[in-house]
Amino acid sequence: MLATDPTNHTQPIAQPPASQPPDDLPVLNLPIDYPRPAAQTYHGALHSFTIDTDLAALAALGAAHSTTAATALLAAFQVLLFRYTGQPELAVGTLIEPERHESHSDLLVLRTALSGMPTFASFLKEVHATLLDVSAQPRHASDSPPVQVLFAFQSAPQSAADAGAIPPSAETCRAALSLDVSSSQPDLALLITQRQERLHAGLCYNQELFKAATIRRLSDHLQVLLAAIVAQPETCIAELPLLTAAEQQQILIDWNATQQPYPDRACIHELFEAQVVRRPDASALCFEGSCLTYAELNHRANQLAHHLRRLHVGPESLVGICMERSLELIVGILGVFKAGGAYVPLDPHYPRERLAYMLEDAQVPVLLTQQHLDDSLPVTGAQVVCLDTDWPLIAQESTDNCVSGVSAQNLVYMIYTSGSTGRPKGVLVQHQGLCNLTQSEIQVNRCHAESRVLQYSSISFDGSIDEICMALVAGATLVVAPPRIVLGSELASLLRDQAITISLLPPSAAASMPTEDLPHLQTVNVGGEACTEEIVARLAPGRRFVNAYGLTENTVCATVAYCEADGGKPTIGRPIANMQV
Repeated sequence: MLATDPTNHTQPIAQPPASQPPDDLPVLNLPIDYPRPAAQTYHGALHSFTIDTDLAALAALGAAHSTTAATALLAAFQVLLFRYTGQPELAVGTLIEPERHESHSDLLVLRTALSGMPTFASFLKEVHATLLDVSAQPRHASDSPPVQVLFAFQSAPQSAADAGAIPPSAETCRAALSLDVSSSQPDLALLITQRQERLHAGLCYNQELFKAATIRRLSDHLQVLLAAIVAQPETCIAELPLLTAAEQQQILIDWNATQQPYPDRACIHELFEAQVVRRPDASALCFEGSCLTYAELNHRANQLAHHLRRLHVGPESLVGICMERSLELIVGILGVFKAGGAYVPLDPHYPRERLAYMLEDAQVPVLLTQQHLDDSLPVTGAQVVCLDTDWPLIAQESTDNCVSGVSAQNLVYMIYTSGSTGRPKGVLVQHQGLCNLTQSEIQVNRCHAESRVLQYSSISFDGSIDEICMALVAGATLVVAPPRIVLGSELASLLRDQAITISLLPPSAAASMPTEDLPHLQTVNVGGEACTEEIVARLAPGRRFVNAYGLTENTVCATVAYCEADGGKPTIGRPIANMQV
């Protein structure tokens, strides 16, 4: 985990080099801050620091494993790279005592594997053995390919004991490393110089890839890592600490102080009903020219809820909903809530085999759908209710709010994961979690009674319930997008023509549309996919841009980041209200 600079809440994001290095060396996904240009150039800089860990302690650690302090430092640097990249195989160019060498041909390329999560002590032995093996092999100039990362250790002659800590510039740093300035320069080089009983270090880096703040954090993490290694060399490399005390306080304590009051004993439909009392005649729901007020929507949902109660739907009952985006879809979801049940979203455009699996796995006793979809649904034992053709029967029910006995601890929906890591799994979510999410999203997106929120997501993507509940609990107008896929200029026209003020979109959909002439759009909230800097640059100017991240198991969204057009790469941000990360 990389700590975030307190003054600039951006986190470097790993990006691979433009091409595979020669000799099949593993590519290191270093935490670069800027996109790697197609034609790499080098604009070097140097960060100098003194290593706090006692040299005698490092020497003792090395001696205990039949090696040296220099090898212990090399192994520690490799562990740091492993922790930053998450890659078990590393390739690091190595120069130990570089003043004894005359040219770049003496560079050793050390390939090590950190699979199996060894202790540092056992990894140190492996590095020592590998270093001896590589050093013994005959080498020629062609044997030393350019490397991304380089480590060098040198002992200063006694006459230089009082000289400056390390070379004062990136140019002299490269010279000290015996690198030919006409050849490819490493992205990152760590030079450690021993002067008497002190270790002075310099990180040479390419400013076209890294910010100075990123390199400073890397040096701070190396300091923490070295102290832990000396104190507990038998610790697993994955468990060695990296964060400074200030970073731990910031990340674990300060940024997790998210406690806010919310209606933790209420159910989501009760929050909607409160808006019905406040604004019965306000527009609640619009779809392709048809609109319902809050009172009308409440009446229809109540009628469906009473009908579902006759079908024995109550708290903890699962009700399948396989419907396209429509007025009936929103009535169906609210009706299930009011009956006390939990809905299971089933996208009608899913393959029949996937729908069959989910219906069999969930064993829903009741399935809400539309007549034109009924024939395409798998045969199950569920009672099928078509909200369009069966509505004359449903409309005979009471329009009063339904009393079901459901509580905040009961299920509100069960949604299936994508199945990308195996068979899809049903995730159970309670009213309490959905109420917290909804209150937080109202704040994050500045949703209010005059807002117009687009319902764009597929019913089987949990972002859809975020859109629905945020709008209806805030007293806003929910505008349901057409059931067909809407992208590009058509999506922009929909936002413009419907005067949408808040949209929750996947980044790919946001990237597809032109940004001109969207005067009403005040908030763009993206999630579900990685967001790029280019998307932020196009859509953030003049409006609020939110990058949201979360797991289905955490009720849609766990963190949000407020992004600026020139703010660098989007991050996943900070935890929402009453959440911790």
